[in-house]
Amino acid sequence: MALFSYIGFLILPPIFLFVIILGYSWKTSELPWNWPFVGMLPTLLTNSHRLHDLSAEILERSGGGTFILKGPWFTNLDLMITSNPANVHHVTSSNFGMYATGMGWKKQFDIFGSSLFNSDFDEWKNQKVLARGFLSHQRFQEIMPKFFEDSMDRKLIPSLEHFSKQQLPFDFTSLLQGQMFYISCRVDTGCDANSFPVSFHQTLLPNAISDACEAILAWHIIPESFWKLQKWLRVGKENKLSDAWVTIDTLLTEQMSLKRKEMRDVMEDEDVVSVFLNFT
Repeated sequence: MALFSYIGFLILPPIFLFVIILGYSWKTSELPWNWPFVGMLPTLLTNSHRLHDLSAEILERSGGGTFILKGPWFTNLDLMITSNPANVHHVTSSNFGMYATGMGWKKQFDIFGSSLFNSDFDEWKNQKVLARGFLSHQRFQEIMPKFFEDSMDRKLIPSLEHFSKQQLPFDFTSLLQGQMFYISCRVDTGCDANSFPVSFHQTLLPNAISDACEAILAWHIIPESFWKLQKWLRVGKENKLSDAWVTIDTLLTEQMSLKRKEMRDVMEDEDVVSVFLNFT
């Protein structure tokens, strides 16, 4: 016991000093420090609750709107973030063929399967043509304003009126997330989110999507060996991702079955599922 106390006495002061220096460095320096061995990981971890704000602050301070976040040594976790329109256009449009996503990308985003998001080269071009044709279709352009208007009239405005009349505090971010979920369900499946089983549209599905996004984000800041170990042990965010994957697949399978049944009688391509089922 005395030995552990002695070790703690030796270790805790350097850790405490490290945290103080880290906080001071972020306040006084315009950009995160690139520490030996751990890179800029301490800055990411201490700001894990506000990564979007942190990214915006870094890009604003970087001058050119582009910055490379250095990960720990020997982990291949360096990230380039940019808000420069010229860089975005170069990577995503004019020279997209030069920037294949690669196997590393597909490992991190394997929950998306072989979708447009994970495709490269000819496969990506084919899916892009299909998606562009759907998004530019006259019928889609007509129904999108109706979906947004319906979501405002049936969801957002009544909720705001309720909170206002009752003078209740509420989380505006959660309210907007629910609004986007409602619109996404209409666009992607053609179904009202309220038509889903209660457990899905009120708790399981939104939580599953949130858990999946958190796991994907974590993959960008922790070594691959660590999240592989989590996956093998079925613990941490990897375990949540596995459960989320099952939930999402279950709901999508159910909705695709319902959509196939509807399409036997009425063939109107008013949503993403209908369009892609017509090609399968």
